Amino acid sequence: MPFHPKGDSMDGIELAPDALLDVSIRLGRTHVLAAAPTLVHVLVNTRPKTSPRRITAPVDIRLVVDVSGSMANAAKPDAPSKLEVVKGSIFELLAELTDRDSVLLSVFSTNGRLVVPQTRMTPDTRQRIQRAVETLHPEDNTNISAGLQLAVTPLVSRGALPRIILFTDGQSS
Repeated sequence: MPFHPKGDSMDGIELAPDALLDVSIRLGRTHVLAAAPTLVHVLVNTRPKTSPRRITAPVDIRLVVDVSGSMANAAKPDAPSKLEVVKGSIFELLAELTDRDSVLLSVFSTNGRLVVPQTRMTPDTRQRIQRAVETLHPEDNTNISAGLQLAVTPLVSRGALPRIILFTDGQSS
């Protein structure tokens, strides 16, 4: 694996040397006599990879979505609702995640609701999350802390980068 968490906690991530650099080693001479000690120069050439592999640590993403009544409104005339824009953004994000990542989905209006508990990303869970996101609809008032509390409660996966993404129009009631 190209990355290795240090220790038991997430103190940092080490990348394998070949992840970002092309390294070549060459002797300074074409012939070396085996019978006598010979000084040999070695040339080590390092260059950035022209197209480095995309290497990231696993991500533990907590999606917190505002489904209050104000999310039914469009941000501008003739545009989709704010909630529809959020749904599209979540679909794009899910397409980028790998099987090393995990996702949690909570929503809030008057109360918070855990829609998808923390789960590892697989093709099946990706579809399950997409179906859950498709069913979201605006309702009631805005209680941001109710959705956030559900997102911060579970422990973060070991070695994963924790991220909470809050989708809201910020119109608290």
